[in-house]
Formats: sequence, structure tokens, C-alpha cells
Amino acid sequence: MQAEVHVNPEYECLLPKLPREEYEALKLSIQNEGLHFPITINKEGVILDGHNRFRICQALQIAVRFEIKEFANSLLEKKFVIESNLLRRQLTTFQRIEMGKPLIEIERELAKERQGMRTDLTGSNINQNSDGGQVLDIVSSRIGTSRETLNEALWLMDNAPKEDLEKLRSGERAISNLYKETKRFQTIAELRQKAKTIKTPEGLFDVIVVDPAWSYGSQYNPEGRRCASPYPEMSIEEIKAIKLPMSENCIVWLWTTNAFIHDAFHILEAWGLEAKTILTWVKDSMGLGDWLRGKTEHCILAIKGKPIKNLTNQTTAIFGKNEGHSRKPSEFYAMVESLCYGRKLDYFGRQKREGWDIYGTRELEA
Repeated sequence: MQAEVHVNPEYECLLPKLPREEYEALKLSIQNEGLHFPITINKEGVILDGHNRFRICQALQIAVRFEIKEFANSLLEKKFVIESNLLRRQLTTFQRIEMGKPLIEIERELAKERQGMRTDLTGSNINQNSDGGQVLDIVSSRIGTSRETLNEALWLMDNAPKEDLEKLRSGERAISNLYKETKRFQTIAELRQKAKTIKTPEGLFDVIVVDPAWSYGSQYNPEGRRCASPYPEMSIEEIKAIKLPMSENCIVWLWTTNAFIHDAFHILEAWGLEAKTILTWVKDSMGLGDWLRGKTEHCILAIKGKPIKNLTNQTTAIFGKNEGHSRKPSEFYAMVESLCYGRKLDYFGRQKREGWDIYGTRELEA
């Protein structure tokens, strides 16, 4: 029987190569203690489980015991090859997902076969994808991870650099952290490309709100610092170089955080504007901070020429809900509309608003 036993290259390719030190340890164990478990083969003599043990026994000229397993179809046999090794190997989570990835297509095909049997029995037309929602749950359970982690790893296989995938295989990086980081960098690249196609609004504006992508000089790190912007940041010089489409008499609102108040005044000077007052937004929840936890954000009101205003009960403070990264409260826009006259532009705005033009590189929200 041993002469008839052989390796199926397709099956062997499904399995990660055993590290040299593990191979030598297995060889020493077999040499000293013999073969504890039989080699699993199918009735044609194809090895299903025990490729390394079989080669070691051949090299050491040790007698091999075999166990024959039969399966209803090739899909179930292939599934056994993968799952039996998943349980035995000492692998990182990403290595297990790489090995288990073929199970996704296998489970889909098995689901189709099950649906076909149900159709034959009932005569009803069953959607061939009706079991599709369960496939990832089944596979993630077999691999020993969550469905979310499985999805993130599959995305990284197609999008992450090779050197980062090696770090996942070795366990140097965590899947979820690399996924968040890679997603952010991809989003930034997409926004930069999108910026090349954005047309500058035509004409001049009487009211302009500017919310720059201030540069904090820190890289996004899901394992530590998470507050870096999810969009392309701008240097102070880049912000100064912006050519605002201002009318002869214009009110400009420049948003800034505590960290950039000093720079904001220099930017306004570079734009040829005169600062008049500071509006403070008091948020409903606190955020991050190096010295104090942030709960406020500021907006400097500056003018060009002699714009007309409608000052009634507007104050230097507004209270509004924090609705997400860099989004400004609706209370602010309502106050600006009540105070300022004329054509309005939201420069680097996040949300389209009635009565406002919008321009910028951030993702727009309907």
C-alpha cells in the first residue's frame, strides 16, 4: 500500500510550509517515539493529512500506518484537508485565515448543492444565494475568529502592501489595527485624487466659512494615537496660499482648534483680512487632548472691506452637539445665516446645505 501512496500538489499548496524548527522537532519526535498517529489517505492513496509525517517516515525508513477516509464528494474531501491542518498547526490568526480562505468557496458550493437537493425535493425555485449570508459565519467559526476579523483580513489580502502582510503572518501586527490604518491611507489617497476634479465655485462670495485640515504632525496609529485626521492634512503655508473667492465686502469665518489659534491669526493676515472677534463652540461631550480634554472649538470672525451685518442676539458662544469628526453644528450655520447677508460658501465643508455653495476635498454627506 505504501508504494501507492502519493501527494496531491493541489492539496499540498493549501497548507503553509512547516517552519524548519518545527519540522526538525517533529522529525526528532518520530525518530525517538515512533509515529503516534496514522497518515490519512483516500481510497486512491492521496494523502489528506500527514504530509510532513509521511516524508519524515520515508526519510527515517520507519513503517507508516494509514487510515482511509472516504467522502461523498471532492468538496468535502478538500474541506477535510484544510480543517484537519487548521486544528493542528500553531498559526497566527492571519495564517489561519489564509489557510482557511478556500473554505469560503467550498462552503458556498456546498450550500448550492444543499439548495439544489431542496429544490429537487420540493419542486420550488430556491434562491441559490439564500445560504450565502451564513457562509462567512461558518468559515470564521472553523478558523476560530470573528466574522468581522475575517472580513478585514480578506480586504487586507487585496489592499495591504506585501511587507504589511508579512507582519500579519508573523503576528507583529494585529489585523484590526492594520485594517483601520490601511483604510485611512486609502481614503486619503482617494480624496487627493478627487480633489483634482473639484471645480472652484464661480464668482465671488459675501460670506465664507473655512474649516482647514490642520496638520497635527502625527501619524494615525490604531494601537495608540487615533486622533489624526482621516483626510489629507494641510501645512500652515498651504492654508495661507488658499485664494478665497471674496467679494469686496466679505465676512470670513475661520475655524481653529486651541492648538492653532496663534497660526490662525497669521493666516487671516496672509489673506488680507482683519480679525474682529472669536466665536466659541461648547460641545456636548469632551474629546481628546494632551493637557486638557477638549470640549470647545473656536471660529475667528474676520472681514474684508465693510460688510453689512444683522446683529441682534448672537453671542460669542454657541452650544451644539458633536456630530462627528470635523463636522460643525447646525446651530453655527443658523447663527451665520441670521447675522450675515449675501452669497455664502462653505470651504472644506462636510455637508451640503440649502442656500450654501460648498467646496473642498472631504467626503460630502448628503
